[in-house]
Amino acid sequence: MALHASWVHGNAVTVESPEVLARQGHFGWGGDMEILPGKSSWFHITVPTPVIVSDVRTKLIKVFVLFRTDPHRGRIRNVHVWDGSEKIQEFNDLSSEGEHRTGLDAQNTFSLNQPHTVIFGIGISFKCSAAIGFDTPIGSSRLIIATAGGISQRDELSPFSGLQPRDLRRLIATLHREGAERPRRGRPWFPPAGRPSAAGHRVLTDRPGTASSCRSPFGISKSQLLTASSTTSGRCWPKQRRRFRAAPCSSSTAGSCPHATKAQNEQSKN
Repeated sequence: MALHASWVHGNAVTVESPEVLARQGHFGWGGDMEILPGKSSWFHITVPTPVIVSDVRTKLIKVFVLFRTDPHRGRIRNVHVWDGSEKIQEFNDLSSEGEHRTGLDAQNTFSLNQPHTVIFGIGISFKCSAAIGFDTPIGSSRLIIATAGGISQRDELSPFSGLQPRDLRRLIATLHREGAERPRRGRPWFPPAGRPSAAGHRVLTDRPGTASSCRSPFGISKSQLLTASSTTSGRCWPKQRRRFRAAPCSSSTAGSCPHATKAQNEQSKN
């Protein structure tokens, strides 16, 4: 599986209820806001996820929101992931707080239950709530959004085998029951010496795909693929059939024969 990571800066964040904010700003370190005590608001940020890569739709597997809140004064309670106007998954009953801008951890990473095929565009909505002081008054809760992103994967077996991953797994299981060996881990499906010729054969046949799509499954470079294509072209493509065959010319025919060589025409004249 080929992975694609997409990130967007925290300055892209927008607030749904600006009236609950004591301050809202955008700086070099990201979106920086302060929420009034006892108030909460939804925030939204978009992730530029690729939808179609090499004629194959990508599948979103996880999203990230790198943030910072004041400890014990502000917490992220909910995170919802959207694809256009369709809600993909909800992460509720959260209690994420503190510093989570410098790396990925369990507080700022949200993995989907199953990969989602991206149709339109990915958006992340999260709700942040500020604490309220019961005994003593407290100030506003600060929220900083540094960046947000997501990781999507692209299936390389579908254009190569013509099967979806689920159908390919069923085929492998059936072959194993019939006595075939289990496939080994990794990409070397062919011996190293046979990879260029196999990749070149795939390019020169009428199977869908290009040289770029062959490079990843077979693990060969573009120059090796082009070399294999030139050396295997004669064996892969059928020879063109001659539709008409030249009729033999009789030596008694007057004049020169257009299908004979110059020496044969001179000999026939004599």
